[in-house]
Order: sequence, then structure tokens, then C-alpha cells
Amino acid sequence: MFLRNSILFFCLFLLCCGCFKEDTPIDPVTRNGIRIKNSMYNFQTFYDLSSNSSSTNPNGSWDLAFENTTDGWHIRINYSHFSGVYRTGSTDFNATSYTTEDKNWIYDASSGNPDSTAVGNWRDTTSEGPLVYLIGTYDGIRYKPYRKIKFSAVTDTSYMFTFANFDNSDVNEFTIKKNPSFNNTYFSFKTKDTVSVEPSKNNWDILFTQYTTTLFTKEGIATPYIVRGIYVNPGIVSAMVDSLTGYANITSGHIDLSKMSSIQDNIGYNWKAVEINQSANTARYAVRKNYSYIIRDTEGVFYKLHFLTYVNDSLLVGYPMFEKERLE
Repeated sequence: MFLRNSILFFCLFLLCCGCFKEDTPIDPVTRNGIRIKNSMYNFQTFYDLSSNSSSTNPNGSWDLAFENTTDGWHIRINYSHFSGVYRTGSTDFNATSYTTEDKNWIYDASSGNPDSTAVGNWRDTTSEGPLVYLIGTYDGIRYKPYRKIKFSAVTDTSYMFTFANFDNSDVNEFTIKKNPSFNNTYFSFKTKDTVSVEPSKNNWDILFTQYTTTLFTKEGIATPYIVRGIYVNPGIVSAMVDSLTGYANITSGHIDLSKMSSIQDNIGYNWKAVEINQSANTARYAVRKNYSYIIRDTEGVFYKLHFLTYVNDSLLVGYPMFEKERLE
């Protein structure tokens, strides 16, 4: 799927952001905008438009997310931590090695489409039992497996699965209880338990996060690329972009329901771009000043929002500041 040009993209990524200083949190509100306190390079921040409140967790604080609806069975991996899945095709959980090919590691689609998860339909088992999956982390060149797992069952109230280290040490069986008040229940291999990540599903609207998306080379080759952008609360919150009106002039009359979408990466990362100064041999992020967004929140209220900057007062990258206003 991807590895031929991964190194090229990773080098560009390092060129654009590798030279910045270590991130330092600052006050969440500065000047006339709302500042995200923790860098998107290291943290996920869930934000609620109506209450102007947020909650934050480190990118690596979770590994798997389990869908909480009664009939839900989808399992997602940590998109903020460069996670990937390898479907071994084997049912032998006791094996200490599996044949893997770099090109067959996959990651969740950034759209959030439940039919495009890396784990896929794990319920399709063979006569020998559930298949074994490997969980790995992408280092910019390849995925490095660190856990193996098999998902045994799902009911309207829980999931059952078994996991171990890649070398078959530290085998654990675990049951996760569904909680319909949240979109997902999150699990950490490090703590071997569920962890608190996102607020209840009606108490957040947008998520500031890094994630892997698919871009295409000039030759049309699909390539994974690490970006920092905005997810909407999928299936609940919807948004549209307006690049023509100008933020100050947007009113409720500019709401176009036919353009509103609840696709997870609908806002995504295109509100900023890398500006390269070839003569100075520098690169920096700048927000697209003509991009504004109309967002319908979990309460059905419309807001307009646009970004002011992507750096903080110390010029550290990854700290977006924005302003928003309710549309009456």
C-alpha cells in the first residue's frame, strides 16, 4: 500500500517540523482567540464549543478503541500514535513469529468510515478459531510490532480478547464492558486496563489530534502521511468550509445543510499549509486566512470558526489558536 515513497514523505515531515524547540504548554486563552494549551504533536485535545471547555490526553495513552453501541463491534487503533495492524491470517496464537510484509500493514482510514478500519471484520473466523492480529507502531520507515491479539467475542454489553507480547510472553485475557454514554471504550496495553480518553459523546464537538491519512504521489501511489488536524465528533457533529465569504461576514444565512458533513476528518488539516522560503531555506506553517468553518454541535447549535495561527507566542508549532461565534 505504501512503503515505496514513505521515506521521502517522512523526510519532508522532518524538514518542516523537526527543527522546532520542545513544546511548552501555555495558557489556553491568549489575545482575542482561544489557544489549545498542549501541542498537537504530543497530545489530543477534545473541545466543546458551547461550554468552551476541553480535556487532554497524551497521544500514547491508549492502543485500542471499542465501539460502544449495543450492536457495535468495530475496533479502532490509536491514530494519534502512528499505530498499524497486520492481519496474519493465522489462528496460532502460540506462535512466536509470523511472516509479515511491510506493504501489508494497514491503518484506520482518517474518514472514520467503520468499513475502513485496520482490524476490519474480525468476526469472520475460520473453523480453527479467531485470527491473530499484530499491533505495531510506524517509525517513518516501517511498522514495528509490539503486541499480538485475537478478538474472541462481542455481545451487546462486552468484548472479549486475548493479547500478548510479540514473543508470546505476558499472555492476558480481558473483557471490556460497553458504555453507551461514550462513543468508544479505550484500552491500553501498558496499563492492561481501560483508560479515560474522550468525554461522553454529547460533551465534545471537535478533536485536535495528529493522525495518519493517505496521500498520493505523482505516480498515483497511495502513501501514509502524518498530519495534525481536526476531527469532528463523528455522526453527531457536522461541518462545512467557507473559503469565499470571510469570517467576519458569515451569518446564519450562509449555512448550507447540503454541504454539512459529519465525516470524521471533514475539517481535517487543510486549514493550514507549509510555506517554503527557498531563498532563506526555511519552512513554516501558516493558517489559510480565507478558510472558515460552520459547525453544528452536539446540541444542534451552529457556530462559525476560523484559525488565527498554528504557533504559540514562543513560535512553537502545534498550538492552534482560533476564534468562534454562535450563529443565531
